[in-house]
Amino acid sequence: FKQVKSYFYQLTLFKETHDRSLANLILEQASKPRNIVLIVGESASRDYMSSFTTMVERTTPWFDIQKSNPNFYFFHNAYACANSTVPALSRAFTSANYYNNMPFDQSISIVDIAKKAGYKTHWYSNQGKIGLYDTPVTMIAETADVSKWTIEEFPNLKNYDEILLPFLSEIDTNINNLIVLHLKGSHINYHHRYPKQFQKWTDEHEQGGVADYKNSLLYTDYIIETVFNYFNSKNSLDAFVYCSDHGSYPEEKRHPDGSGFSDLRIPLVAYISDQYKENNPNLAKALAMHEDSYFTNDLLFDLMCSILDITSNYFDESQSLGSFRYAFNKNNLVTEEGALLIKEDPFDN
Repeated sequence: FKQVKSYFYQLTLFKETHDRSLANLILEQASKPRNIVLIVGESASRDYMSSFTTMVERTTPWFDIQKSNPNFYFFHNAYACANSTVPALSRAFTSANYYNNMPFDQSISIVDIAKKAGYKTHWYSNQGKIGLYDTPVTMIAETADVSKWTIEEFPNLKNYDEILLPFLSEIDTNINNLIVLHLKGSHINYHHRYPKQFQKWTDEHEQGGVADYKNSLLYTDYIIETVFNYFNSKNSLDAFVYCSDHGSYPEEKRHPDGSGFSDLRIPLVAYISDQYKENNPNLAKALAMHEDSYFTNDLLFDLMCSILDITSNYFDESQSLGSFRYAFNKNNLVTEEGALLIKEDPFDN
């Protein structure tokens, strides 16, 4: 009861300030890509993903194949701006970040930008909705034209991420859409995040450890492949982005002296179609140029603005991997809500 009461109170305050911010939003769009899909993962660390790290196990077989696809861009030095969901995503989804110190309730979201540009916006979540750890993200999600949570739509079903897939058939891919999918991903407890057929690795004496974590990543790779292929088969997908909110460290109880940066090293992958490359060649060149650049996910908003080909009074080109003017490196990027420099990562190569 307290959480719901608090939610509606915060929602009222957010709406009052948010309406003023929207009134001040001025944007221009040079070209208009068709359908854009943003998949936000949960607790995925690139340290355990074969598409980002040299390892024996193929934990991301579909992504491994796409590394040779010139339409895909793998960013090898992406970090979470915080090691928990709300402080990370409340900035990843909005113009507020740990560099401009913009208050969350005065920011503009990716959903706002897309709606203003004429997109139909969809938000489908396999996460929680109302509570201490969900409310700020929920407030952003509910500004979409369509927003649904599996916990409400399918309360009696096992909530593996494939539960999101039926929502896709609701989308008219003949119009311009922004689709956000928020996965359960590799949220602890890892052994509850994938169906039995994806249990490829086992720990002999441990449940919920490294093997289960790798299995959860294998399953997420399958979900991403399925979503991508669905939209690509409609011949209307122009852009696709996958990013995690933060990482995880499944070996922590065996290695308590671990660096902690494994909680912060995250995957970031982008795709743009051949047609969109032709329409926006500078975006493709900038993405390719920055595959080894350093990045924190509170700058995701600016990357998405570049992918939408939108400029606005809330967009900073120097904060976008999709721009030649990107100005960040490991010496001036911060994580842990601004308290830690990326250059302090002891395992950075």
